[in-house]
Amino acid sequence: MKRIRLYTQNPGRHILIAAVLIILVIVVSAICAKNNSGLTGTKRKTAVIVTDSGTSSSASTSSDVGKNVHATHHVSKPGATNSTDDTVKAVAETSKTVDPETIEKAKKYRKEGDLEMAIRILEQGISSAPDDVEASELLSRYTEEYDDQICEQVVTSAKTYADAGDMQSALEEIVSGIDAVEKEDDELEALRDQYADLYKQQLIATAEELYNTEGYDSALVHLRNKSYALGEDSEISSLIHAYEELKPIPLSSLEPYMSDEYLTRWDDKTDIFGDEYNDIITCAYCGFSRSTSNATEYYRIDEYSRMTGTIILGHDGAKYETAGTIAFYDGDENHLIYKCDNIGGGFDPVTFDVDISEVKDLIVYISSPGWAGDGASGEVCLSNCVLYPKFAQK
Repeated sequence: MKRIRLYTQNPGRHILIAAVLIILVIVVSAICAKNNSGLTGTKRKTAVIVTDSGTSSSASTSSDVGKNVHATHHVSKPGATNSTDDTVKAVAETSKTVDPETIEKAKKYRKEGDLEMAIRILEQGISSAPDDVEASELLSRYTEEYDDQICEQVVTSAKTYADAGDMQSALEEIVSGIDAVEKEDDELEALRDQYADLYKQQLIATAEELYNTEGYDSALVHLRNKSYALGEDSEISSLIHAYEELKPIPLSSLEPYMSDEYLTRWDDKTDIFGDEYNDIITCAYCGFSRSTSNATEYYRIDEYSRMTGTIILGHDGAKYETAGTIAFYDGDENHLIYKCDNIGGGFDPVTFDVDISEVKDLIVYISSPGWAGDGASGEVCLSNCVLYPKFAQK
C-alpha cells in the first residue's frame, strides 16, 4: 500500500517518464524507417548479356555500393547450352589472329614466286581467325598479284595461238583465264570478244567448205563439235538448224524436163559380184534390132552444188563383151562433166563425186550393152545418185 501511495503521491514524475519513453520510441522508429528507405530507394541497373553460346545473364548493381553485383541468373535460348566455358571459348576463337608462323610461311612462298601456294596457306589460316584484318589484307594483296600474273600469261599464250591462225585455242585460252581470276579484267574481256568473232567466221567458212566437199553431215558434225568454245551463240544455233534442213535429194525423185523415155527406175539390183544396190537408174530394153541401149535425160539442177553416186554392172552384164558408158554433161554434149566408160565383164563398182555448183542443166547419158532378143539390156546402172542443195546462209 505504501508503494502505491508513493507513486500516486507524485503524478508529475510519472508523466515525464512516459513522455521520455514515447519520444525514444519515435526517434528509434524514424531511424529505422530512414535506413529501410535508403535500401529500397537505391537505384539499381540490370544488364543483360547475351553470349555467343545462347546464354543470357542479368546483373543488378547498386549505385550506393559502387557497382557491386547483387544477383546473376541465366536464361537459355531454345536449343542452346548454358555452358559459360563454351561462351568464353567462342569469344577467344573469334578474336584470335593467324599464327605468325603461317604468315611467314605464306610470305616465303610468295617470295619464291609460288603465289598460288601462298594464297592457299593464308586462306587456311584465316578460316580459323576470320577477324584478323592484317591477314585478310595480305590475302587480298596476294590474290590481286596472282590475278595479274594469270592475266599476263593467258594473254601471251592466246596471242601466240592467234598469230598461228588457231582461233579456237586462242579463244579457249582467254575463256580459261577469265574463269581463273577473281577480278574483271578489261583486256581479257576485249580479247574474248575479238577472238570469238574471228573464230565464228572461221567456223562458218569451214562448215560451208565441208558441206560443198563432203556433205551436210560433215558440216553439222563440225559445227556441233567445234562451237562449244563460243558458248550459247544464236547465230551458230541458226546455222546448225539451216544445215539440218539441207538433206541430199535422190536424182530419181526429180522429174526430167526432157527425156527419150528409155531410162527406168528400179528399187534395187544385184551386181556381177552378187552385191545388192538400191535406187537404180538404168536403160530400158530398146527393142530387137539394136546391140546396145542408149538413153538420155535432162534435169534443171541450178539449186544444187554436188552430186554423188555409184556405177555398177548388173549380174547379167558379165557375159557381154560390149562396153557400156555413163556420162554427165553441162547443158550440151560439148561440156562433159564426168564420164565412166568401158563398163563390161568383170567391172568393179565405181563411186563418183562431181561438183555441179555451176551447172544449170544436167544431161544424164547411159549406154548399156545387150543384143536383140536376150532381154538383158539395161545392166549398166546408176545407183544411189544424190544431189546436195546449195547452201545459202539464212
